[in-house]
Amino acid sequence: MARRPVEWVNTPVLAEALQRYRLGLLPLSMRRWVETVLELPPGPSKVSERLL
Repeated sequence: MARRPVEWVNTPVLAEALQRYRLGLLPLSMRRWVETVLELPPGPSKVSERLL
């Protein structure tokens, strides 16, 4: 299945996802979505950093 480009994003949804991203509380698929939408470099979550 081909991926479609993001055309619009609901601001409250993105804000909540970004907050959870910063806390390391997103599943991998959502974390990758936030990184893609905001053009962030991929990186480990805060949770996995605490475990290392």
